[in-house]
Amino acid sequence: EGWYFVAPVFAGFSADNDRGSPFAANITERELLGHVLVVTGKETLKTMERNILQTNVAVSTTLAGVLLVLLLAITARMTTPLRNLADKLRRAEEGEETVRADLSGPRDIIDMGMAFNTMMEMLEERQHELKRTRDVALESARAKAEFASNVSHEIRTPMNGVLGMLELLQGTELTPKQREYVEVARNSAESQLALIQDILDFSRIDSGKLKLNPVDFCVRDMLDEVIQISSGQAQRKDLDLGYLVDQNVPANLRGEPTRIRQVLTNLVGNAIKFTDKGEIAIKVRYVNKVDGKILIRFEVKDTGIGISEEAQQRIFEPFAQADGSTTRKHKGVGLGLSICRQVVAFLGGKIEVESVLGEGSTFRFELPLEVVDQTQEAVPEYHEKFAGLRVLVAEDSSISRNFIESILELWGAHHESASDTIVALKLIHAAAKLSRPFDIIIVDESMHDINGKTLARQIIEDETIALPRIIVMTNRPTELQSGADYSGIDDYIVKPVRQNVLFNAIATLLETSVDKQQVTQSDRFEIQHSIHSGKRVLVVEDNRTNQLVALGLLERLGCQVEIAETGNEALEAVSRGMYDLVLMDCQMPEMDGYEATRRIRLLESNERHQPIVAMTADAQAGASEKCIESGMDDYLSKPIRLESLHEKLCRWTADHQSEGDNNPGGQCNEPEPT
Repeated sequence: EGWYFVAPVFAGFSADNDRGSPFAANITERELLGHVLVVTGKETLKTMERNILQTNVAVSTTLAGVLLVLLLAITARMTTPLRNLADKLRRAEEGEETVRADLSGPRDIIDMGMAFNTMMEMLEERQHELKRTRDVALESARAKAEFASNVSHEIRTPMNGVLGMLELLQGTELTPKQREYVEVARNSAESQLALIQDILDFSRIDSGKLKLNPVDFCVRDMLDEVIQISSGQAQRKDLDLGYLVDQNVPANLRGEPTRIRQVLTNLVGNAIKFTDKGEIAIKVRYVNKVDGKILIRFEVKDTGIGISEEAQQRIFEPFAQADGSTTRKHKGVGLGLSICRQVVAFLGGKIEVESVLGEGSTFRFELPLEVVDQTQEAVPEYHEKFAGLRVLVAEDSSISRNFIESILELWGAHHESASDTIVALKLIHAAAKLSRPFDIIIVDESMHDINGKTLARQIIEDETIALPRIIVMTNRPTELQSGADYSGIDDYIVKPVRQNVLFNAIATLLETSVDKQQVTQSDRFEIQHSIHSGKRVLVVEDNRTNQLVALGLLERLGCQVEIAETGNEALEAVSRGMYDLVLMDCQMPEMDGYEATRRIRLLESNERHQPIVAMTADAQAGASEKCIESGMDDYLSKPIRLESLHEKLCRWTADHQSEGDNNPGGQCNEPEPT
């Protein structure tokens, strides 16, 4: 490769030059001699090109390196303080205290660091202030909880004396006017007790003392407890109260039965307060499955005065009333529904109301609950007899009638029902003609057309039908205890009817043939509790009034009672010999009930366990757990009621102790006669 230059060669003379030259400009005469070829190579150019390129690359690289170093230095001067500041922010976010930014770098970054340090100082100051405020709040909450517990104990202790003595007085021979006075006093005391309980519940919720403690429970047993708690209010207003459980609702569930019962009791009590006639129905329904649990809906429906749409928007607020006027008929502080809303929300549900003014109200809430393995309990001997039993239910209240029908169906008994006495008589005569007479007739005393006792006597005096066993349902338990005329009737059930009470009444009729004319209903009250006759009970109580209440109630149940005023006296008494039951007060001088129980457990031999039931006015959360942890077997809250005491005796006295031990989880068993 190279450059090629070619030029012609001429012979001749130029006018400007004597000598002949092929390059002369002016030629007078010329002659082409040939061509000249000059060849020049490119190596030198290429060498020069390479040198220039290498020089340019070297210079460019050097300049780039210098610029890069300068750029890194400049960038580092900005990014290093930013990284340090970001690291401080991260440490502060993680909760590290006393974090401060280094004040270095450009002015803008220094200003950011100063702002960060100022912010951290303010945050730390506020955090320390919040800690001080929190400590004060915790101490205040602790003091408030302790105060509430002490106040609860101090109030419930005299209330135990008031209600206990009124219950004992109500069981004595009184004139109608005296009985009315006692009833008014008892109602007032129970209202005051309910108000105290609402205030304590509100205090617990407000201070965040509620805790989840799920346990296995039987749905029907829990509802029976709600009915029992609310029965007195319903009886006094002559209202029908009952519950219905859908067949697809599992018998046993896992959840918070104490809290559910609290909400239902509050809703039922509210419904009774605002219902002057009619009925209150509790309904339990299966909704669907949610995240491995089932959604259960609880409803409380009444036939009361209803709630206006405006009032429905605020009735769940604390201290709110549907009727806020000073002339309102139904009194109360307005805490019940607020407590219900907060408890239901705590359990993961939501409560709502549906109401029409003048037509009644329905409160409902849904809760997610776990399904418990439905263990197959041994079928009692009575269940086989129930399977072939023919029962007629004469009841004009739909909820009471449907409730009894659902229970009879659960037990496998054949049943028919009538909403008035005319239909009842027709069914009785029709069954007699078909030679399939009813074995048992359950009749309401307060039928709208004919008195239930009158219907019972008509049946007894009718010679065309086989004489059935007759159970009368009544809303007036005081008349039964005072010896009212129930001659000729086999048994009675106090309304609202409970499952175990109905079971006991039917089971007793199936196994006994007592002459109807020989046993009055006042005798039946004593017979019902005669199973406790001769039972030795030790009452450990330092308060004289509470001693008299416990003594009176236990003697009425047929028990032999001894009194111990201190824990030391209780130890001495138990060391001399075991009792059928020990009722232990928790707060006593010298030695409280918890310590006394622990020492009694040390005295026990392996042959026999001393049943001990706590008897305390402490209504705070965790009171029952504290009793169980100390070694007590059960918990009886003051004020003590005759029926509650009767149930504890049935469960824990020697003849029934095995029943209590065999059902620690609270799951459904068939009711046993008591």
